[in-house]
Amino acid sequence: MLRAALAALLLAAPPALADEGHIEIHGAYAISPTPQSTTGAAYMMIHNHASEPDHLLSVASPAAGKVQVHDSSEVDGVMRMEPLAEPLEIPAGSVAMLQRGGTHLMFMGLADPWEDGESIPVTLTFEHAGEVTVDVPVDLSRLADAPADGMEDMDHGSMEGMDMGGEGD
Repeated sequence: MLRAALAALLLAAPPALADEGHIEIHGAYAISPTPQSTTGAAYMMIHNHASEPDHLLSVASPAAGKVQVHDSSEVDGVMRMEPLAEPLEIPAGSVAMLQRGGTHLMFMGLADPWEDGESIPVTLTFEHAGEVTVDVPVDLSRLADAPADGMEDMDHGSMEGMDMGGEGD
């Protein structure tokens, strides 16, 4: 019996990782401020196990018309979100934190309202690791932990005129 258990452990599949394990995603979750919202956000830790930096080139999801990597900053007491001008770098042997109040994934033109507990499929495309697809759980309970600068209070002024990926595209 013990031998069978040990054999099963040795034959168990390793965790799903990209490019022979170079990129690993941890702690991912998504939120949307209200059921009527057309935007949402996702947060996670991206661990680069490689000996060279990698770059997050693009993000896609069938849950939204467009997904971008955004950065939050405070300007004159108002939180602003803007798309990163350059691909997000994940340093070699390090972790890039996508977190509230900082760099995060911004979903625009949601296909349907997000419900607590469902999973959002997200494909992250890296320069070296290629595509990594993750199912990001929606955790609306985390809205209660939102800082005063929650998404609904963000200034999206720099996004004016931007194609939000909604109907008519």
